This record gives sequence, structure tokens and C-alpha cells, in this order.
Amino acid sequence: MTLQYIKLDDITEQHLQELIENEVSEKKTLDYKQTISDVFNNRENKKEFILDIISFANSSGGDIYYGIVEEQGKPVEIPGIDIAKEDDLKLKIHNTLRDCIEPTIHGIDIRTVPLSNSKQVLIIRIPDSFTKPHRYKNTVQFTARNSAGKYPLDVPGLKQLFLISEAFAEQERNFRAERISNILSETMPVQMPSNPKIMIHIVPLNAFEFGNMLDLTNIIANTEDITPIWSQGNITGRYNFDGYVRYSKLQDTHSKEYMPHSYTQIYRNGIIEAVEAKLIGLHNHNRIPRAYEKAVLEAISRYTRFLDKNRVSPPILIMLSLTGVKNHRIDKSETFFDSNEVIDRDNLILPEILIENFEEDLTQKMKPAFDSIWQACGYESSYNYENGSCIYGEFKL
Repeated sequence: MTLQYIKLDDITEQHLQELIENEVSEKKTLDYKQTISDVFNNRENKKEFILDIISFANSSGGDIYYGIVEEQGKPVEIPGIDIAKEDDLKLKIHNTLRDCIEPTIHGIDIRTVPLSNSKQVLIIRIPDSFTKPHRYKNTVQFTARNSAGKYPLDVPGLKQLFLISEAFAEQERNFRAERISNILSETMPVQMPSNPKIMIHIVPLNAFEFGNMLDLTNIIANTEDITPIWSQGNITGRYNFDGYVRYSKLQDTHSKEYMPHSYTQIYRNGIIEAVEAKLIGLHNHNRIPRAYEKAVLEAISRYTRFLDKNRVSPPILIMLSLTGVKNHRIDKSETFFDSNEVIDRDNLILPEILIENFEEDLTQKMKPAFDSIWQACGYESSYNYENGSCIYGEFKL
């Protein structure tokens, strides 16, 4: 039993004791260290610390525990370490890794576990990096890891890591392009009007790993977090081949039938797709209401909360798209319509936004994407931000 699939915030001293009781040995994804105090006082120790982190990121990721004594790879004692200023230590570690590793390893998480002896165990959780291979900055030192520990990468090993990294990027690009194409051709989990659409795709960076599956058996008890974008009217959901879809229905003004206008599709590998087809042009033809940004922020905040509850860890990519918006304008105010420029193309496919942890400020992370939409209409930036702050408040992930 390892603790890699438990959120760091949930790990307790009892969990650590169970590592000893169950004789959980060091392995490819697990390492024990007695101390971290000498890392920053000695150049060689600092180098080994950095190469340890690199070896995990270049392999399958994993956890390093500082404050646990091991013998022949098995944990035997948990004396812990003295950490006077926890935040200062975390900042020092993050800054050291940022300054000494290239490319940057995204998604490293650092937590401490308090012990009954008033000391702590420090845990550094390293993801299986999607930007591998990583190296010690300004050197040719690449390391990877197996069950025996870290080892230097040779040329064939480096080539393999480059191929893995490129394969992930290609999978992500292909997935998004295929889904947008299918939606535009009306191949969706629920049938929706052929209106302009807001699309959100959230892709965990481990989504395409073999065997990475969400447990959807109890999803019905937690549907609030997957409420569709700007959901109005009747909301329902059902399982489907891809996972689970939750959708909102409104009465059509012509047929008087209730039709879906917004849905959230949860894929079994943790990917979330959300599509809304009513908000753009709702009150005014060829108009994008500026409040669409609030609807997007609220939806993403819900979806990342769902992922966090279901133990899907960052990094994740957030992708925003607006389709069918050629000749549309964006409303500068809720009551006054500017004669601003119209959008010159059907589809606005915004660049991916990388989220490294669920503590980031979503309003600031999404601002460049929102700015791009306003710029497509001739404005410098989003009018929903004043002095750098969002008028709708702060949205956390």
C-alpha cells in the first residue's frame, strides 16, 4: 500500500505509521529521506536533491518523504524534522526547483504532516511530467528512476522521453480538435440547437495514461459540481458510453418543446466537456453578453471542485472556445451596445491555460483568454476587470 493516491492534505501520522507496519519499501514512485536540513547548506547535497526531483518527473512521478528513517529501503522509524517556518521552506524549495530545472516541472505539491512528537514529515509529490525530459539547468545531467533509485539517462532513454512528451501534446491537440469538430457536426451526448456555442474542455495531464479511470458509481450523489454552464430550467442527467452527462433544458419558443441548451459530459478518464448553446445572442441578435465570463468562471470553479473531490490531481489544461460567432459583437455594458468591431471568423479557439494546483486564482488565470475575445471585437482587454480585479469577485479553483 502506498499513499500516492491519497490527497496530500488528507495524509495523517497514522497513514505514515502504516507504511512501517506494512513494510512499504522504496520503489520507482516512493523514496524515504531522514532529513532535508543539509540540502541547502551544501552544494553537492543540493545537486542530489534536484536530481532526485528530476528523476521522478522523468519517470512516473511519485512521493518523497523527508523525516522517515529507512533500512534497506524499508521505513523503520518516523522521527520527523523540525520546520520552524513552513511557508518559508516551501517557498525556498519551489524557488530552487524553478531556478535549477529546465524545462519547469509543473504541478509539484509540497505538504507537511504534523507528528505527535511536535515535529513534521515533509512530503514532496512530483507529477509524471508532460514536458519531460527535464535536466539540471545548464548541464547535460538528465536522470530517471526505477525500483532501485535514480540513474543517469542515456541517449536512447532521452529519445524515448521526447517521444512520450510529443505524443501527449499530440493526443491533447487531437482530442480537442475532434471534439469541436463533432460538436459542430452535431455529434453530441444530447441534441442541441445549431446556435453559437460556448465550449469548455478541462483535460487532466494524466488523462491519457493507461488505466486512469474515474469511479463514476456514486456520481449521482454529487451532481451539483457538474451543473452545466448557465443552467436554466429543468436539469437532469444519465450515464452514457463515455461516462456521465448532465444537461439543462429550456422550452423552445417555436415548438414549445423542452430542448437541452447546456450539458456537462464527464469522461471516464477525468476529462470534462461543457457546452452551452443559448447564452450568446439570448436577448440581442449577434451579441455576446459580457456576463458570459461570469458563467464560465462559475462553471470551471465547479468542475475543478469535482475533480479535486474525485482525487484528480493537477496539472490540468483548461480550454475555452466560442463557435459560430462570426459577425457577433460583445456588449460593453449590460444596457448600452457599442458600435464596436465584429468578430471576423466563425470560431475562436483560445490557447490552453495551464493550472498547476487548485489554489490558483481562476479569475486571473482566465483573464488572457477573456481579453482575446474582447480583442477580437476591437477592445484592448476585458471590461469585466477593473484595476486588475474581476468585477464579479474572485473565483478560486
